[in-house]
Amino acid sequence: NKKTLIFILLFLLILPACWSLFKPGFFVSDDGEWMVIRLSDFHRSFVSGQIPVRWAARLNYSYGYPVFNFLYPLSLYGGEIFRILGFSFVNSIKLVFIFSFFLSGFLMYLFGAALWGKWGGLVAAIFYVYAPYRFLDVYVRGSLGEALGFVFIPLIFLSLFRLHQKISNRWLAMGALALAALIMSHNIMALLFMPIVLIYAGLLVWTSRQKRSLAVSYLSFFLLGLGLSCFFWLPAFYDKQFIVLD
Repeated sequence: NKKTLIFILLFLLILPACWSLFKPGFFVSDDGEWMVIRLSDFHRSFVSGQIPVRWAARLNYSYGYPVFNFLYPLSLYGGEIFRILGFSFVNSIKLVFIFSFFLSGFLMYLFGAALWGKWGGLVAAIFYVYAPYRFLDVYVRGSLGEALGFVFIPLIFLSLFRLHQKISNRWLAMGALALAALIMSHNIMALLFMPIVLIYAGLLVWTSRQKRSLAVSYLSFFLLGLGLSCFFWLPAFYDKQFIVLD
């Protein structure tokens, strides 16, 4: 059917964006190599039963340090899934980058399609995937957390929009999970993005016929998102007093 054809077309259009990641070896970047190293230590801690993973025992000249308490962990949990499935550390990191392109594109398509129809969603997805900053993030900076964070931004917007159309527990839960995932993907990105989310939510409440009910749903949305991710950000805030950042 037409929907399946659009998804196939979208897949083929996104593929060139991450084609270089299918080549053997790892590319030179600012932080990408560090993510491979950190995943190797993350894996050692994870398989030894340290869940959630907080301490990098082998790094910092074997003295260890609590990098996973502060380094937005979701991308490493994603890499760990691929590692457990048998992929190398290098390929596990590359697969997280690859999936970040495809998932962000497909989710932006769903949000765009909800607003402007199928072809509008397709155009929105292509612009989202091929935005120059996305390529800088992946191929120059090697920022795994930010790359993964782009997956959840359209899902947050889509959840807010669907709740505006009809209040439902399904979209409330979906939005809360997406917000929690964004915070765990890249906490700084989530902090910068939050004012935009709040402005969009405020505009939707303003135009709604059920202002009070929608406002309560959105408040639950945000509180649940913060609550689901508090195992990460709460210890990070508390433990900040015990570390030296300079």
